[in-house]
Amino acid sequence: MHVSLAGMGLISSRYPEEVDRSKNMGVALSGIAAGVLIGYPFGSIIYDAAGKALPFALIAICIALLGVIQYLGLPPQANHETIHHSTSSKTLLKDPYILAVVVTICVSTSAMAILEPCLPLWLLETMQPEQWQLGTAFVPDSIGYFIGSSFFGVFALRVGRWKCAIVAMIVLGLSAICIPFATHIYHLILPHFGLGIGIGVVDASFMPLLAYLVDLRHDALYGSVFAICQIAVCLAYSLGPLLGGLIANSAGFPFLMRMVGVTNILLSPVCLYLRHIPVDVENQALIHRRSIQSSTSGTNAKPSNGYDVGH
Repeated sequence: MHVSLAGMGLISSRYPEEVDRSKNMGVALSGIAAGVLIGYPFGSIIYDAAGKALPFALIAICIALLGVIQYLGLPPQANHETIHHSTSSKTLLKDPYILAVVVTICVSTSAMAILEPCLPLWLLETMQPEQWQLGTAFVPDSIGYFIGSSFFGVFALRVGRWKCAIVAMIVLGLSAICIPFATHIYHLILPHFGLGIGIGVVDASFMPLLAYLVDLRHDALYGSVFAICQIAVCLAYSLGPLLGGLIANSAGFPFLMRMVGVTNILLSPVCLYLRHIPVDVENQALIHRRSIQSSTSGTNAKPSNGYDVGH
């Protein structure tokens, strides 16, 4: 989580232009998706063949090597002057637009957070799959997340981030509702793919939007806002399995997934609140400069009237 937080903040600082920022955040999110895509079948197959210790040992070695490479390629640099000018987390949490984005990300992420621990148990009870199939069952949602996060960042900027997020949450909700209807493990491919692409599109649409909101309404330092976002994701992954396990145990897995799907569909209109975002007067000059840069660079992705997040 710390790596994701730092990476998003670094991209937001390096790429102030909205098109470049959306594109590069999509690349970063696709890296996360690729790790998940490889991790599920890799861990499942290696565990089945060599036990539970080997996958973790290989991951630890890779992380250590990447840490050394990153330290040599991107040596840490602290800018103490900017720390004192950063907007506090308390102020950011009071911003209703940031809160709407964070709640949407938390709710959409909770679908996968609930599914990961509950689905294997349901599969063992209903379909008796092979052990290696328990991990590979999540490959379609990893592919969906990879596609959604990689290719929909700039598309969402052009079409309207709030529009893409609404459609994505509805697709996510319908996919979650369809999962319990599966009678064979291969029937999970399509709903899992829809679930993954829904979460991926929400992340690709709203991660750059968090940085944009900070630019428009606060000091343009991004660590705190992405920390809040990661807290929301951690909240989903902590409360999701806990509450999901209790509900699945008492009411059953099908009821749980239908509840998750309906919740995402009912909360999708929250994105309508992000159609038009008011800007602080002090940031008018920044918006004007970005409009000039966007027009001179020849990009078509203009934020509507300077402030709308979509058309």
